[in-house]
Amino acid sequence: MNNHMYFSPPKDLTEYTESTKYCNANDPMVISKAEELANDVKNPSEAALIIHSWVRDSFLFGFTPFDEQASETLEATHGWCLTKTNLQVAMLRALGIPARFHQVVLRKKALKGLISGPMYLVIKDPIWFHPYCECYLDGRWITCDLWIDRQTHQAALNAGVYIPDNFPSVEWNGKDDLNIVGHWLLEDRGTLASYDQVVEEVVETFKSMPKWMGNWLVKGSNRYTANFRKRNGQQA
Repeated sequence: MNNHMYFSPPKDLTEYTESTKYCNANDPMVISKAEELANDVKNPSEAALIIHSWVRDSFLFGFTPFDEQASETLEATHGWCLTKTNLQVAMLRALGIPARFHQVVLRKKALKGLISGPMYLVIKDPIWFHPYCECYLDGRWITCDLWIDRQTHQAALNAGVYIPDNFPSVEWNGKDDLNIVGHWLLEDRGTLASYDQVVEEVVETFKSMPKWMGNWLVKGSNRYTANFRKRNGQQA
């Protein structure tokens, strides 16, 4: 249970402010960073918007361990859908803003061109575990996905990997739904208060892969993505 909160959540939504094994909202570093970002805000909507922008752009798109805790993501330089959404939810919960995970199934084409060829071949199609965050603001749940940072998105648009009609923006206004994966959506699996079990299932899925191979794939793909951003990163 997270007892250290900046805002007071509705009593019937307390399960969406709890700390879990991976979404460790009660970790001192998570609380400290969330409160630092919310220092000058007036309401939960402003805090949620600041957290969304900060997590989105502070961790450039790249792979990290599946079972990374939110506090570990804080010390990383990049992240992806699992880890960035997990940190976003944890920071919102640390402030007392109800937040949950929405799980969807995506075509892996969402990643084509952003990651290395070998990594793309290894990832099974469809991707069944993509999460995005929903937070409770002004009496309703609002979608606020952030898996792709601004730099990577702009590079993908410049390179033609994404087209504006399918993926126009990563910007969220703090009021309306931002669902950036709709073009590749295959199935909606609904919302979860905790994503820990899904994380464990993902870890189990890749358990048979030798550790050296996993490390090689991740390092190679992250280098590819970093070079992709560098090559195509000029502003439109």
